[in-house]
Amino acid sequence: MKLSDIDFTRLRNMTSDDRWGADTPRDRHVYCDDTYWYKVWGPDYLAKSGCFYGNQYKLLGDIKEPHGFAVGFFSENIASAFVSYIYDENEKVRGYVTRAGTMSQVIPNDFVEAVFNACVRSGWVFSDLGWKNVITVDGRPSLIDFDSHLASLAHLDLEFEEASGALRPHVAPRFRKLLRSYFDDQ
Repeated sequence: MKLSDIDFTRLRNMTSDDRWGADTPRDRHVYCDDTYWYKVWGPDYLAKSGCFYGNQYKLLGDIKEPHGFAVGFFSENIASAFVSYIYDENEKVRGYVTRAGTMSQVIPNDFVEAVFNACVRSGWVFSDLGWKNVITVDGRPSLIDFDSHLASLAHLDLEFEEASGALRPHVAPRFRKLLRSYFDDQ
């Protein structure tokens, strides 16, 4: 989908003032109607083009798709709400569209396990498996946060993940347990 094809006048603006850290505003905007949600990134928003190796952030440069899709982490199994990327006039990814769904504060354990299995399969750990990033569409849970950073499973720094990544307190407890068990078994 082209950014220029979106009629923002018919959409509700759902953008909030949430921030990364104390002084870093997110350069993104969220809009919706009854059928779709549109997450639109500013031209310099980096979440879509970087990842973590241990506690070191690596920019991947301009890519045609966000990292989680490029490495095969996201699939129909865990991302069925995904509709399409949003591209600007220069073919740069500027966001994505998801189907509307319902949100619950409970993430089903089988879905948590599917996300964990995608981490192991792809070699990349999803950093933000919290309830606000999962919706139910057609009776199936789906991730809706396609611009969270991924961390290299082979280089995972558990201390860093506890402070800033996949082991933070708001992440699904079952996911944190599976991730810790994975490293205990290595």
